[in-house]
Amino acid sequence: MERELISDQDKKVFDEYVESLNLSLEDFNKDILDVGSGFSEFAKYARENNISSSVFSLDPIRKMEETEKSVKGIVEKLPFRDESFDLIISHCAIPNIFIGEDLRKIEASFLEMMRVLKKNGEIRLGNVLKGDIYPNQRDFVLNLNQTLDKLKEEFNVEIEERLIPNRVNYEYLKDGSKRGLSKSYFVKIKKIA
Repeated sequence: MERELISDQDKKVFDEYVESLNLSLEDFNKDILDVGSGFSEFAKYARENNISSSVFSLDPIRKMEETEKSVKGIVEKLPFRDESFDLIISHCAIPNIFIGEDLRKIEASFLEMMRVLKKNGEIRLGNVLKGDIYPNQRDFVLNLNQTLDKLKEEFNVEIEERLIPNRVNYEYLKDGSKRGLSKSYFVKIKKIA
């Protein structure tokens, strides 16, 4: 029974990744790096269900399942060779890992992702919150936008940002009304050869 519950949780996480990161069956034929993977449920489910065995998990706290493709590390100092991955994904970890951080850390992280990304590869970020939900969120969004502008200048990249429908965080006011605090976005950065 316990294994079944874990499997149900892994499937739920996997499905959330697929939806928010716009993943297709073709994507699972690629070498994938999951930044901020947490317990590595996405990679575990993909591997155990013969969807992909090429998903690497990266998290700063080693709390994931121990495999050769689970790596303890930080995104601003990725322990991989240049052009190692076709697809780098992050579901809900970015911006959380950057809240309260300065522009240098955000830039360093994206430059590292670009370094390990193959030509014609993509970085996909899911559920990037923009709004007032966190005290430092405005600074993060400003720094992220500056970093994306820098990537456009320094690399041959295409950037797509798309609002994720029905993903708005609200604050309920004393009068019973609500106001939107933030909206969720899907961000895709494609490295052109």
